[in-house]
Amino acid sequence: MDRNIYPWGKYLLPDDKVSPSPTYDTRPCLELFEEKTFPAVDERVGSLTYYFYDPTRHGYPADGHYPLIFALHGAGAALHGIEAVAWSGAAMFASPAYQERMGGAYILVPLANESLDEDGSLKGLWMTPSGPSDLSIYEPEILAQVESYLKDSRIAALVGTDTVYADTLFALLDSTKAAYPAIKKTVLFGTSSGGYGAWRVLIDRPEAFAFAVLMAGAYLPATCELQKIEDSGCEVLVCHSRCDEAVPFDLTTAPNMPFFEASRHFRTYCPVLARRGDRGVASNVGADNYEIGQHCINDIVQQDLLYDDGSPCDPGIPEGITGLVRKYAVG
Repeated sequence: MDRNIYPWGKYLLPDDKVSPSPTYDTRPCLELFEEKTFPAVDERVGSLTYYFYDPTRHGYPADGHYPLIFALHGAGAALHGIEAVAWSGAAMFASPAYQERMGGAYILVPLANESLDEDGSLKGLWMTPSGPSDLSIYEPEILAQVESYLKDSRIAALVGTDTVYADTLFALLDSTKAAYPAIKKTVLFGTSSGGYGAWRVLIDRPEAFAFAVLMAGAYLPATCELQKIEDSGCEVLVCHSRCDEAVPFDLTTAPNMPFFEASRHFRTYCPVLARRGDRGVASNVGADNYEIGQHCINDIVQQDLLYDDGSPCDPGIPEGITGLVRKYAVG
């Protein structure tokens, strides 16, 4: 194996193998989702297409109480329709095995209104800012750590500002909970661009969520924002490979590691190299032959943070994501 072809090749161990794809199949799960439309509540956003899994249509009692997994996909996923459910990290949670582990759960995956400009660039992502960035909310030592990144105007525009989708996402969430009284508590998933959106809605209304899983989120939360979440009692798992190729760990997660480590309600899964169910190092060649395997840590989250043999990726999370959902959002 030529280690030099990978941007993180120097971190490979002598016995490591590289795995180019997940060891699970999301296709049977995608067939369990219904496509729906949510009407526009904000003219800047418009109506949203979303995919919905209802456990009561798959054997779970209608008079039960279940959590709702509310999942935001990564950049570009909406262009692929229902495949965005897999890219959000939520598809496998509709599988019979995962549903049994959680005791049943609703799943809601909205699509951002993404499109391509004439030059091929994406617009309409979850991380479309609603206004100018505000650096004043960050402590000087945090800004000092990310100073080199903020020289990029595109990154600087994404700190200290909300997503344009915030009001629409909350309207969709509130409408769904009103329509399905069996929903007890809400679990928030967000990956990459969807991680930006997830961080922002979590900061806006942390009391709306019992548990959140933020995967390579493209947003740097300020200490005051983290404290607001901490005070709400929402449990949060931050997942981010230290070798992420697209959203640098040193930009969005490393500056806040001291806060996470001292927190009562935050925990982290931040391996040097993210792996797949077969324990191989995750590799995924995206558009233009760009390696994003380590960025797609949502793959191992969708593996339930368990290897194929059932052992945990993190000994501190032996029950996997489904176990944490059941612990924090059921009952």
